[in-house]
Amino acid sequence: MSARYDFYQTEKDLIVSIYKKGLPADEVHVKATSNDVEVLVGSDSILKLSPLSGSIVADQVTQKVYGTKVELKLPKATFGNWSSLVGAIAQTTQATPTPTQPPKADESTPTNAEHDTTSATKPAPTRKNWDSLAKEIDEVEEEEDKQGPDGFFKSLYSGLDPDSQRAMLKSYQESNGTVLSTNWTDVGTKFQAPQPPAGTEVRKL
Repeated sequence: MSARYDFYQTEKDLIVSIYKKGLPADEVHVKATSNDVEVLVGSDSILKLSPLSGSIVADQVTQKVYGTKVELKLPKATFGNWSSLVGAIAQTTQATPTPTQPPKADESTPTNAEHDTTSATKPAPTRKNWDSLAKEIDEVEEEEDKQGPDGFFKSLYSGLDPDSQRAMLKSYQESNGTVLSTNWTDVGTKFQAPQPPAGTEVRKL
């Protein structure tokens, strides 16, 4: 059994979303050590991340099972930004990550986690691609308490530190909804120009 996944991060935590519909909550289990994570449904592994780019607090890892995905919260052992989810020699088994960079670890569209060889100590932007994010909202809103897009953004926003929250609001407003970034170091110093999908035009919000 395999699953698609992506992630975003705050200074304190990594949030990993594993997209698999209709999983029984009582059969989803997570095995975690300080440097790797594996998600199983019954005895079947649907995702293994090893080694991670940094250390996590294994006994504080939590999970939530929704109708369309499983969400993991991995507390970082040391606060800061990771340049990738897994290390240069990492193995990710049975799953292919969804691009999440430049869209941010902020402002970047995610590169495939298996091939990311950047230093784990150097912060890298991870920007969410607006089309990808909209698609994710469409899938999740059908199953997650019928909260709609507002519920998704509130959940994302509430988990960020103050600088990341400011970056998220500034990038969204200046780009007319085409860029979503939580990297204040980058967003705070320059105007976020609109980046509409090919074949479309920007309309002021």
